[in-house]
This record gives sequence, C-alpha cells and structure tokens, in this order.
Amino acid sequence: MKTRITRDHRARLETLRRAYGEDLPRRVRAIEEAAAAVSGAVPRGEALEVAYHLVHRLSGSSAIYGFEAVHRTARELESRLVSAMESGVLGGAWEAELALHLEGLRQALTASSEPGTERSE
Repeated sequence: MKTRITRDHRARLETLRRAYGEDLPRRVRAIEEAAAAVSGAVPRGEALEVAYHLVHRLSGSSAIYGFEAVHRTARELESRLVSAMESGVLGGAWEAELALHLEGLRQALTASSEPGTERSE
C-alpha cells in the first residue's frame, strides 16, 4: 500500500518546519550556554550531560525537519561530547575543538536560514 501526502498535509508539515526553523536560534543559544557551563562553576560532568542532551535532541529533530547541515554538525558535536564524557579529558585543546564545533553549528544555522536552502523531499 502506497501512502500519498496530500497538499493539506504538505502545508501543515511546512508550517511545522518553518516554526521549527524559527526556534533553531534559541536551541543553538541553549547549547552555547550549556557548553560555556562546562568551563564554569557547574560540575563538568553535569554540564557535559546537559550539553549532550540538548545537542542530541537537536541532532534528531533537525534531521526530522530536513535541516541537514544543522543535523550533520550537531551529530559531530554530539559524538565529541560523548567522547569527552567517556574519557573525562577536557583540556584546553578540547575546549578549542568545542569552540570550533559551536562555530560550525552557528554557520549551519545561518545557512539553514537562507532562502532556498535546507529543503529535503
């Protein structure tokens, strides 16, 4: 049995996708704040876990809504956070790498907000 998506369903999906896209900057800011807490007063393990969960959710939801660049970048960051949680190694080099991943996420966000990008069918 083949399922077809009606125009009405497509319109609803596009409305949801647009709303999700409008919320992406807030999600990225929350990840940046959580990442900043890794170097702050919050215990590192706890801060890493918060950052991981935010990134994990972003990775999955951005794929669902077709924001591929955001998904790929979040997936890479998620992998790096898992490695850091497992190894416990968080030196200056790790923080520099984290900063690069966050910059990549910001760039993916910018690219996804440009008209005609990040469409998936």
